[in-house]
Amino acid sequence: MNRITLLLFTLTLSPFAMGQDVNLDEALYKLDYAVAKRDYYIQKKQQSIDNLKKTLETSTTNNDKYIICKRIYDEYQKFDADSALAYAHRCEYLAKMTKQYFYFKQAKIDEMMILIYRGEYIAAKERLTECGPIEDIPSQIQPDYAMAVLEYYMRMQNKYIDVADPLCNNAELCWDKYKKYIPANSWCYDYYESVLPSHHIENKLINDMKGIPRPSIAAAMIEVALAKLYKQRGNLKLYYYYLMLSATDDISCGNREAQSLVYLIESPYVMKDNKRAFAYTMVCTENAKEYKDAGRSLDIVGAHATITKAFETALERKSMYLFIIIVLLAVLSIIIFVQMCFIISKRKRQNVTLAKLEDVNSTLHKLIDKENDMRQKLKENNERLQEELKYRNNNFINAYLLVSRYIADVRKFN
Repeated sequence: MNRITLLLFTLTLSPFAMGQDVNLDEALYKLDYAVAKRDYYIQKKQQSIDNLKKTLETSTTNNDKYIICKRIYDEYQKFDADSALAYAHRCEYLAKMTKQYFYFKQAKIDEMMILIYRGEYIAAKERLTECGPIEDIPSQIQPDYAMAVLEYYMRMQNKYIDVADPLCNNAELCWDKYKKYIPANSWCYDYYESVLPSHHIENKLINDMKGIPRPSIAAAMIEVALAKLYKQRGNLKLYYYYLMLSATDDISCGNREAQSLVYLIESPYVMKDNKRAFAYTMVCTENAKEYKDAGRSLDIVGAHATITKAFETALERKSMYLFIIIVLLAVLSIIIFVQMCFIISKRKRQNVTLAKLEDVNSTLHKLIDKENDMRQKLKENNERLQEELKYRNNNFINAYLLVSRYIADVRKFN
């Protein structure tokens, strides 16, 4: 009963029960920023390698040269496959010079890893055969050999290139054979356990992320492993989220041997923006070209086909919209032409009416002038009448006063 309670409590606290609050828009914005600054990260990576090469020039002993060549190989491993192979061969040569079998085997494993990364599986299989069984490898480099073999079989799954090898088609069998050679407390162990047999150990991977610096290739690898596990669970939101984080880390570290961006191109978050999809596809194409990665060529061609199809669909849709716009413009042009004809005809009628109004206005002005003349004459006649009335009124008053005086005098006389 206690075990069941503990199990339920663990599941309740797991990210699958709680859910992870992620911001896809922010993650996509950071990825866009990394893609825009990709040349800067490439230049920074090359500068770091150039500094190591300067150190190599000043080295004197073969042992020191081997150590620096190994560091240069590590820098080139997921940056430039040809250069990485060149320094792996140089390490092999220096190991022969110093007669150190351990270093010689390490160089062989490094060479084999590059062939696996580049998709040259037949040559990689030959190197596996040359190296022999893992039991014959020095214990110090058994983890590197085991991871190289796991990388090989992980890429061979469902491809049936070597049907005679049962490990190609049985992930559990392959993992059971080689897991004991990888330190169980390392992130590499959890990574290969999740990507090869697809064990759902999301909690362990998330916990591993806490101790890994970012950006780093290790963080990018764990993030892409988390993305695949979440996709198997049907959680596409977290699948795309961890792909965005992984692609951002890959670009920031100058990692050209990366799959995250290829998987992400066909997501709806990228496909809805043709400009973004084109930029991402060109980054994948340039990575494959610079790294000479034959294994990813088909995936990138498929991505190009998807983008091209989406672009053609968008172009057809735009063409249809353009046709509709042209038809509407033609209809509007006809309407405008009819309106212009109507306006011109109306304007002509207005001009005729305006001419008539001007004639009427001229006639009215003449009448007004005549009326003004008449008013002036009436005013003058009125003034003369006023003077005449005034004169007569004065005469009447004088006569009236004279009669009044005469009457008064008569009365006095009487």
